[in-house]
Amino acid sequence: MLNKQQQRFLKKRAQKLPASLQIGKNGLAETNLEQLQQQLNNQELVKVSVLQNAIVSPIDVITAVQNFDRRILKIQAIGRVIVFYKRAPQKAKRHLSLEVDQIR
Repeated sequence: MLNKQQQRFLKKRAQKLPASLQIGKNGLAETNLEQLQQQLNNQELVKVSVLQNAIVSPIDVITAVQNFDRRILKIQAIGRVIVFYKRAPQKAKRHLSLEVDQIR
């Protein structure tokens, strides 16, 4: 679990990120969840955009993602943009989580 300072740090880092995954009119499929997990394993912080014509709401996306993998944390949700964070399983790819761990 992240404290407030860690969440604030991640929100600040996510502000400049482009949305790397879009959920569209086909809804949220298993492939979207696997793609999100793969991106999180590589980058640790991913911004997801739920398009206006999507058949799912951002709340549905958050619920589905957290049911898919409990280690994925929702950092922020503003409108149709959601930011997710997950510590990379490989130590070589843990760049952001090392910075987060230093914040207490």
